[in-house]
Amino acid sequence: DQLLRITNAIHRGVRRADPQARTAYLAYHDGLTLPRRTEPEDGLFLEYAPISRDHHRPIADKDCAENAAQTETLEALLSFFGRKNAQVLEYWMDNSLFSGWKKPPRRFALDRDVMARDVEFYEGLGFSVAWRTQPGAAEGKVAFLRRGDIVLEAYESERTAGRPGAWDHVCLGVEDVEAAFAEAKARGYSLMDREIRFLPFWDNGVRFFNVLGPSGETVEFLQKL
Repeated sequence: DQLLRITNAIHRGVRRADPQARTAYLAYHDGLTLPRRTEPEDGLFLEYAPISRDHHRPIADKDCAENAAQTETLEALLSFFGRKNAQVLEYWMDNSLFSGWKKPPRRFALDRDVMARDVEFYEGLGFSVAWRTQPGAAEGKVAFLRRGDIVLEAYESERTAGRPGAWDHVCLGVEDVEAAFAEAKARGYSLMDREIRFLPFWDNGVRFFNVLGPSGETVEFLQKL
């Protein structure tokens, strides 16, 4: 119960500054044990993080002792905290974890089958994917996974770099993409797009453009419509 008591205290302090704030109860390691004597205060939500799982086998694999132990209390935790706003913090792309937090990092290869079966399991419990394309979409499979205000875009590509530490781009959300585009031109940024582009993502689509960062990285500016 100690973790929940501490989380409740943090939440009370946060709500003194923002009465509408929500706070995550991070359920991993010993936090997966169901509290017995303490109740969650209003505004707490469950964030399930099975870090000690076998990351190369589906989370619902009952023949895997590690994964069975990680999911043993999940249904009870969802009933205790409620399914509303519940989130999953998964480690499908955590190459620092897979490398034992040591350098040099191991070559990373996403286990798409495990990730797909995990998502199916979590959706069956009431979790939801923020947004994804439909199977067979011309642009390839794309899924957006949300954690608080951070959104991770996962997609299939034939142009992967295939080396440790490689990543495709970072995306910055903006409220006015037209103004951001004009400012990028005025500041002399290395524009990778001659004009603002559109993709039919989310409910109403997105408009975006890319610039080349100082170290050769791609930086995307995106507005959800």
